[in-house]
Amino acid sequence: MPTTRMTAEERRTQILDAATSLVAQRGFDATPTLAIAEAAGISHAYLFRLFPSKEDLAVALVARCNARVHERFAHAARA
Repeated sequence: MPTTRMTAEERRTQILDAATSLVAQRGFDATPTLAIAEAAGISHAYLFRLFPSKEDLAVALVARCNARVHERFAHAARA
């Protein structure tokens, strides 16, 4: 059976999902990037390839949260 590889964008989503879950449980400062990488099933090095710093990861988390809030408000406005 052939294996399919995830795109960088799919991996990014997987990392953000793992980070969201861990940060919700532990808080941002108490969540090491190694734990996020392990939860996402990737190497620590690959995490930093996609997010060069923990701050970059935080910015991506906030941007995704803001986009989701915006989508919900837009949906509510159309209803």
